[in-house]
Amino acid sequence: MLSVVIILATTLSSVKAMTVATSSMMASTTSMKTMERVFARSEQVHSQSLATIMRSMSPRKALQVLEKRNLTSPALVQLTSHLHGKQSNLRKKQPSGYAGIDGARKLLNDMIYESMGKYDSEIARCSEYYSAQCAAMDECRGQISASNYIAANSRSMILDSQATINKCEQDIPTRKYRLKQHLLMCKHELSKMRSRLAVIEADISILTTILQMTDCKALLQTKVSLLHCDNSCSKTSFITFDHDDLKEKISHLQSSVTQGLLKDNFKDLAAGIAGLQSLDFFQLNSKQTPVANTTYFSNPPLPRTEVPQNPCEDPSLTPTMTNKNANKCTIAASPHCDQLQERFLLIQSGVEDERDNLLGEIQMLEHYRDETKGTLEAEIQNDQNMLQEAQTKLADATTKEADAGEKARQTAKEHDELNNDLKSQMKTCSSNYINFETEMCALKKIRGELYKMSSQTAFFQDCVVAKWDPEECSSECGGGQQTLSRAIITHPNGGAKCLPLTAVKTCNAQPCPVDCKLEEWQGWSKCSAQCGGGVQQRLRNVERAMRFEGKPCDATSETRACNAHACEKECELSRWSEWSQCSKVCDGGTQKRMKFVKQEPVGQGSCPDMWSPKRLEYKECNKFSCFDPQSHQCTTHNIDTNLYTCQTLPPCCEGFLGMGKTEATVQCLPESMATNTQYTVKCPAKPLQCKEELDIVFLLDGSGSLGDRGWEAEKKAATTFVDAFTGTGAQAHMAVILYSGPKYWSGVYKCMGKQKGEVNLETDCKIKTVTHLTADMAAVKTAITGLEYPKGSTLTSLALTSAKAELNLGRKDAKSIVVVITDGRPMSYRKTYWAARDLRKVARLVWVPVTRYAPLRKIKKWATRRWKENVVRVKTFDDLEKADVVNHVVANICPKK
Repeated sequence: MLSVVIILATTLSSVKAMTVATSSMMASTTSMKTMERVFARSEQVHSQSLATIMRSMSPRKALQVLEKRNLTSPALVQLTSHLHGKQSNLRKKQPSGYAGIDGARKLLNDMIYESMGKYDSEIARCSEYYSAQCAAMDECRGQISASNYIAANSRSMILDSQATINKCEQDIPTRKYRLKQHLLMCKHELSKMRSRLAVIEADISILTTILQMTDCKALLQTKVSLLHCDNSCSKTSFITFDHDDLKEKISHLQSSVTQGLLKDNFKDLAAGIAGLQSLDFFQLNSKQTPVANTTYFSNPPLPRTEVPQNPCEDPSLTPTMTNKNANKCTIAASPHCDQLQERFLLIQSGVEDERDNLLGEIQMLEHYRDETKGTLEAEIQNDQNMLQEAQTKLADATTKEADAGEKARQTAKEHDELNNDLKSQMKTCSSNYINFETEMCALKKIRGELYKMSSQTAFFQDCVVAKWDPEECSSECGGGQQTLSRAIITHPNGGAKCLPLTAVKTCNAQPCPVDCKLEEWQGWSKCSAQCGGGVQQRLRNVERAMRFEGKPCDATSETRACNAHACEKECELSRWSEWSQCSKVCDGGTQKRMKFVKQEPVGQGSCPDMWSPKRLEYKECNKFSCFDPQSHQCTTHNIDTNLYTCQTLPPCCEGFLGMGKTEATVQCLPESMATNTQYTVKCPAKPLQCKEELDIVFLLDGSGSLGDRGWEAEKKAATTFVDAFTGTGAQAHMAVILYSGPKYWSGVYKCMGKQKGEVNLETDCKIKTVTHLTADMAAVKTAITGLEYPKGSTLTSLALTSAKAELNLGRKDAKSIVVVITDGRPMSYRKTYWAARDLRKVARLVWVPVTRYAPLRKIKKWATRRWKENVVRVKTFDDLEKADVVNHVVANICPKK
């Protein structure tokens, strides 16, 4: 029993030592390499363990080990019974069968072989278990790392979605408020405009009735007189008509525009009237209510005397035939029927212009309202879509983060279980290693003791094999198969036979590398700032995280700068260019220099337009006259002393006289002076000749406002203009259009209204093409001379349209010029503006406004830029006849002499 106790104690101490060592090793370092050394027991450790066990092994201990491990078969019991007090019988007589020495050796060798096989299998099993367990733990760690990475990526998505949601929740209410305010403002403005439009349309209706009343056929039976009145009460003057129905209609006109046009169109008739009221120009029925202050006294009132009524406060006191003398009204030189009709036509066309302008403003405001509304609604919808998308992303990212976190937690739990199982199995394998080694030692001890007691000399050599030699694994990862082989180092000699020399084991059980896989980029987030530099970000989800040393993920987020422009930055202009050549060789031209936009304005920054003085500068040049009168010293010949006339003139006047002019002024001296006396001659100015290749359309105003004097002056200026293109080398083609218009409102409405049907420009609208483009200047001059004064209205817009149509017949390489002479306002400012703007796209438009009634301010806008070189202002019709006017026009359009 003592021997068994010793054996058990030794075995337990060895197991305990291994367990303590293993526990200490695991406690100090839990590295997988340390565990691997325990599971894959080396041959050196195996040999050392066997030697240690054999030193303490006795026959009794060996038997106890075998009995404990249930390895005692009947044959082995019969054999080992001789080891207990019956050793002498072994020497006397040997037992037969398994009791014999040879049978005992064979039995023990088989048991040793079986024990060695179990040890070998345990080594293989534990090693393969370790490999599989480590692979499973690697996979867990990889899964945990991937889950953490996905959770971190999901957290980025969550933060980005939250930032987008916060931005949208701020922007959407702001834009909705802006939209509400914008619609309210537009509604208010449109309401005011439509109210004005209703008033203007009412005035147009009244003016149409007035035009019918002032039609010459209607006025044949009723005479209309214009009254000049002085109000003795208000000390003011006004004008009105001696026609009750007409006065009543005029009193119903409400628009301030209509009132202003009434004053403007009749102010020439009111010349010399002092204190003319503009607001009460035709309104004589205004009622004034005096303010009465009452004072109460405590003493009884004295007898009261009635105060006579102030006649100035009588609302019935209006200038009629019975009371006009009281107001000192006199009958002025009443206008003719056609003049009265023309004035009301101008008033109505002016009001219609205002209506058309107002309709255009309403249309523009509606377009602005709808456009801005659409923009704001689109921005709101984009923000709402972005908000909805961000909320969806937030929900998805939150779910993904939660799933990834839960998966990591479960995987970590699994990893801990695997790790605990590995540690437990490590202890089991270590114990089994020692048990099998103890078993082998016990069997070998019994075998040796058996031969010692038989007094036989025997040598036992068990088979010794080399270490396993592995072949290449069938797979680099994920678990392959590997064939093992080993060689025999020492063949058996009376000992246990050799273990199997080949085996198959699992290899490379570690998981295969898994590359990262990313989804497509999401859209860019909203810029963090509207200006001044913001940041946009875009993210992409991780579809599959990297594991087991696979290819790592590329960047999952990108940022870029946005709205880097300054919130307020003016445009950047270039330096001034060089001064251009002078636009004219004489008569005062200009040179210009410009700045160009190098960088557009940013945000609310502004930039001067191309016509601003900040970008365009002019300076005058060649300010001398093209034909200054020159002084010459000439010698007299053949002087007629009686008439004091000169028969010979300086050469400078020859060309002028050759054109039939005899206006040279010559100072001659009496006969008492010596011969060859010196005298001074001033040569008169002559028209400037132009040899440029031009296509010119000349527009002559034939409106009734010209008068006979103005018409003749205009014809003379036109013929002088034609002379400027007559002569050797002239390359100009010229067309002449005479424009006026119908005298009465029905004809004007037919030409400028919205009536359908054919309209003859010449017969219906008085737009007559005198000559088409031709190089025969003599024929042009003859045609102008033979023109008759039409005395109509002023349809300037139709004349400009006709001029554009005429230029379509012009030459391809010739410059297109349109010259317009006018003395007053056109029938429609608005239509004239649009016609001039359209004409300026194909030709240079030059204006010659005559008299102070011409709308110079508007003409400057109608003329081609720069207006200073395309508007030649003439004060009177007498000035229009002078050659200087034509010279100015020719110098503008034909800069070469």
